[in-house]
Amino acid sequence: MGQGPGGASGPSAAGAGPCGRVEEPGRPGEAAGRSGGFACPNANDNRVYNNVFYGAGYAGVVFHKYDGTMDLSGNVFKNNILSANCRDLDKDPGTPESVPSQIYFYMMEGLDDNRFLNNCIIAQEPGENVIEHQALGAHTLAWWQENHSGHFAGNMEIDPNFVDEAGGDFRLRQGSPCVDAGTHLAVTVGAGSGMEMAVDDAGYFCDGHSIVEADWIKVGAAEPVQISSIDYDANVIALTEARGWSDGDPIYLHKNSSGEMMYNGEAPDIGAYEYEQEEEMTLKEELEALRAELATLNVNTTALIARIDNALAKLDEFEAAKETVLGIE
Repeated sequence: MGQGPGGASGPSAAGAGPCGRVEEPGRPGEAAGRSGGFACPNANDNRVYNNVFYGAGYAGVVFHKYDGTMDLSGNVFKNNILSANCRDLDKDPGTPESVPSQIYFYMMEGLDDNRFLNNCIIAQEPGENVIEHQALGAHTLAWWQENHSGHFAGNMEIDPNFVDEAGGDFRLRQGSPCVDAGTHLAVTVGAGSGMEMAVDDAGYFCDGHSIVEADWIKVGAAEPVQISSIDYDANVIALTEARGWSDGDPIYLHKNSSGEMMYNGEAPDIGAYEYEQEEEMTLKEELEALRAELATLNVNTTALIARIDNALAKLDEFEAAKETVLGIE
């Protein structure tokens, strides 16, 4: 399963250009449990960011390079969660039922400049062999980041703490290590000001193509601004309002072309959905909610509801007395 308001953008992003997005290729158990979360056969120069790959039966992300004629290079994955995927081997005699591969390189050699930066990558527990390569073998995330740091960097291996992954709710709970843990997608090239800005990689962003709304971006500490147009070949982003920037300022996706907020807090989150702090309920609101829930139960809750009504009445009396005596609202 893959979900995300982020996207997969580039010349071969699952058949989509910039503004493409990873949809749901298969829920756990479908296709005999062997569907891949995101397959990359003959794909190059894609940008895949802010998605969740969960419960796929043939690894979360699969790179298929059958021979030397295929171009499978330059793909970058940022701020994604890959969790609870596996590579099902039940049809391969003499092997375990499955291996905990979150990423599987079906390649005879090398990694072809495919990079995973600042993602959350975990099977079930830290320390499992979550990344597998046909020639280099299966190893832990720590091994790959130590031995292939140009391809794997800044990734963490920790429970993302979803709201309800079994029920398909991949929002983050309060306290999740993925909240405010995302990184920028690009940086500015050279200092300047105005409405045209050179960047190191414009491929992460969408100008709408006169079809959908353009992305909003946040450059350094400046106020968010909407994109007007993008020259992808020159890596130049035109803005709807003037901004100033320094060389190397980080560029974040603030709001995507679907209008979904991608930056709400001290930094973007890792995963598909930006965490939003829910307002705390007052004691009165909690009691009222509890009363409404009890009223729906098929048991005798009359006495308990009466006690809640009594507590609510006392709260109302207290609030009225406070306003009268102290003048406090």
